[in-house]
Parts: sequence; structure tokens; C-alpha cells
Amino acid sequence: MRILAAAFLVLFWHHAALAADPFAEATIATKGTLVAGQQIQIDIDVFVPNYFTAPPQFPVFDLPNAIVTLSDGRAQNLNVVRDAAQYSGIRRTYLIIPQLAGDYALPTADIEFGYAAVPGQSVTTKVPLPPARFHVDEVPGSGDTGPILAATSLELSQTLDSDPGKLTVGDTLVRTVSQTAGGTQAMMLPQPHFETPAGVRMYVKPPRLENGIKGAGGGSASKRTDSITYVVEREGSLTIPGLSVDWYDTGNASRQQAKLSTIALTVKAAPATTNAIIPDMPAQPQSSRATSLHTIVLAGIILSAAVLAAWFCWITLPRLFKWMDARQKMLERSEPARFRQLYLALNSDNPAAAYAALGTWTASAGYKSIAAWAAATQDQEILNALEAFEADLYRSHIAANSKVTMNKLASAIFSWRDGNGKRLDVKHEKPALPPLNP
Repeated sequence: MRILAAAFLVLFWHHAALAADPFAEATIATKGTLVAGQQIQIDIDVFVPNYFTAPPQFPVFDLPNAIVTLSDGRAQNLNVVRDAAQYSGIRRTYLIIPQLAGDYALPTADIEFGYAAVPGQSVTTKVPLPPARFHVDEVPGSGDTGPILAATSLELSQTLDSDPGKLTVGDTLVRTVSQTAGGTQAMMLPQPHFETPAGVRMYVKPPRLENGIKGAGGGSASKRTDSITYVVEREGSLTIPGLSVDWYDTGNASRQQAKLSTIALTVKAAPATTNAIIPDMPAQPQSSRATSLHTIVLAGIILSAAVLAAWFCWITLPRLFKWMDARQKMLERSEPARFRQLYLALNSDNPAAAYAALGTWTASAGYKSIAAWAAATQDQEILNALEAFEADLYRSHIAANSKVTMNKLASAIFSWRDGNGKRLDVKHEKPALPPLNP
């Protein structure tokens, strides 16, 4: 009797496993009122009976007027019981930053994976991306000021490399300004507006962007670091203006402003350089003819050395200048220099200039077109972002659309180059015609 009961239970659980099908669920993890510019987390859970034999391939998709990325965090393993059946699950999180107010919904897409429909037998299948809809409002009061940063926290800080109260004309002062924010990505942190007083020149380096760093509360945060070099050109008491960053606190649903104080400079004049005239010394009588001969020999040696030095400079200096000029041109044509120009263009408000900079960057490596480079990356996110950007750039009359798709393209390029540790490889293509004199 016990044997029959055990056999019945085995048959029951085997039938339940066969009847169970994989499924997926979507959960909007970000709660409360959602606003434009806010990072919204959507958890996608994929469940299978028994266990996975191949992990789910979560698609990278486009969402109009929004920036979509997959979280860099590790996938989360889940276990649930549904209708008396045991399921194993894997969760990944999409990070969506809507640029405009309105209604949003996840597009149609498939998630492919492998699982053991029957223990020991692997099956490859797919489930549709589960539906998820959400509404986004404008940031209160942002109609007159334009887009505003939406985050859970923002810390604004600055450091100086020397004492601003002890400067001399010609000295430099390096100011490092950092923005650390939670609940957003580094590319969304605004570019501060730096000002200088008369008598001070300013040089701003390209910013350094970091995602996934440890925030003040222990959670994940993003950081933007700007480095500014000031050169003081006149003496006196000077003041470098402070700066402020307006942002919206999504946790407290309130507008905030982070501020940095002014920097007071005390500059003194540079030490004067004096050209003193050496007084004439009374002539000393020559003691002997030997002394006069020694002086003539010494003068001859000095003159010969001067002629030799002049000849050496005449021979080597043109070559040195030519080498330095070639070196400078090589650096200007290097991949980091081209990419720096592309980076600045992608962070501007000129999509046409950004597209031209992208063409220069890819052409410098030997690619015949931007499309050829994009195909060579084999990166679907870059291909999709480039197609959307070109469509808006050439066919759309709404400038905001080009700006949105340009941000998506920038995110895709930065992820490909920085996240994977890649640089643009130089492509050496064979010439179309054979050499004239083989």
C-alpha cells in the first residue's frame, strides 16, 4: 500500500512539472509620483519549473523620449511556489529615465532562455517581455527653467590644490568640483556654469563620469567631476564666483538647490627682475707676456666652443622642431583626442555637430562611414541608438527628439568604450586597386 502511495505522489509531481510553463512578471520598483528626468527601476522576473540551463537574454530596447539601460548589478536568483509547483527565477532591473512628461509602456519583445522541462532534458524557449505602464509628470515649476536633475540625493563639493590667499601673478589654482547623486546616472548630472573675474583666465577639462560608486548612505550613486585651472594675471583681491545646481528631490517631492561658496583670491605682484650693470673695473697692468698668451688661448677655446654650439644648434634645431610639430599633429589625430572632441559634441545642444564629430572619430580609424563602424562593433544598442538618432536628425523637425536620441547614442558609445575597456581600433583596409608597379 505504501509503495502504491509513493508511486502516486511521484506521478502527481511529474505531471505537475510537465503542466507548469515558464512565465515572466514586471514590477515597477520606483514608487510614488514619477517625474521627467527621474530614474525609474522596473524589475523583470523570469520563472521556470525545475531550473535554468541557460540564463535569460534580456533584450535592450528603445523607448521614445526615454533613456533605457540594464542595471550593472548582478542578476538576482528567486524561488517561488505557484499552484503547488516549484519555480526558479532570475531577476534583472531596467533603468529608464524619461525625458518628457507623458504615458510610457514597455515595448513588445521576447526573452530567450533554456530550462529543464524535465530534469535532465534542456529546452530552449522564450517568453514575452511582460507589460508595464507608468505615467510621468513634469517637475513642478520646471516649465520656465527647462529640464532639471531629478535624484534621491545630491552632494556638491569642491577642493583647491593650493592656498588662494597666497598667490603671485602668473600662478595657477586648480579647482575640482564634484557632484555625487543617488537615483540617477552620471551622464544626467548637469554641467556647472563656471565664471571668472577680470584678470583671471580659466581652462576647463572634460568631466570624469562614474556610475555604480558607493554613495554617502552606503547605496549606489553616480559622480561627475569637473577640473578647472585658473591662471591669475594681475595682483589684488579677486573673487571667483560660487555656483549652484538646481535639482528635484524625488524622495521628498521638493525642489532643492546645492551651492558652493565664492573663492577669495589674494594675489601679489611677481618679484621684479633687475638687470644690474656691472661697474667697470680698473685695468690691471699685465705682469708678463705669459699671462697675455694664456688669455688669448682661453678666449680661443671659448670662441671655438661657441662656434661649435652654434653649428650644432643650426643642424639639430630644425629637426627637433620638425619632430615636435609631427608629434603634436599625431597627438591631435590620436583616438583619445578625437574621442574628446566627440564627447564634448555629444554633451552639447547641437545634434548636427555631434554627428559630424562621430564621423571624424570613426573616419580617423579608417572606417568608410559611421554605419561601417557601427556594424563592426556588433553592439545592438549602438546600432539601434544610431538608427534612431539619424532618423530624428534628418527627418524630424522637433529638435527635442534629436537631443533625446543623441543622449541615447552617447550612452551606448560610452558603455561600449568605457564599460568594456575598448578604444576605437584602427581599421587597415586593402586598397581597391593593385599597385601600379608590382
